Amino acid sequence: MERAEAVKLGLKKYNTGRPCKHGHSVDRYTDSGACSACVKNLVTVSAGNSAAVRAKIERATKKIYLFSQQSGFAAVKTVIDGLVAARCPDLPVDVVNPYPFVGKQVSRLTYQISVRVPLEDVDAAYAMGKAMLEPEPVTFPKIKEVG
Repeated sequence: MERAEAVKLGLKKYNTGRPCKHGHSVDRYTDSGACSACVKNLVTVSAGNSAAVRAKIERATKKIYLFSQQSGFAAVKTVIDGLVAARCPDLPVDVVNPYPFVGKQVSRLTYQISVRVPLEDVDAAYAMGKAMLEPEPVTFPKIKEVG
């Protein structure tokens, strides 16, 4: 549906099926044509620009570096957001760790990503990152030699 049709129908949001310039394929606002995900990100970034919020984040969390495959970014985000929400309920999780992560590619499939985790969960986050990179080895039963 195009914006003109949505205006005629009196809708607040519409979806063209095409991504915005930032790659979001979500609804757009009829009054401005703005992508709803971009607007949400703008509000989140604005909240993170507050000196008081940044100071609170600095006191309650620690910046660590994890290694992950790009396909695992969503899983990392879910786990880290859960840790932040549980330990620091007064901090907005999207401000603590904005998504997508800023990652540095260190091998063909592996990225180093920077995340902030609650001080109490630093060791658990490192263990989670290691487990995601090194899956448990599969052991096969020994085959008896025929002879």
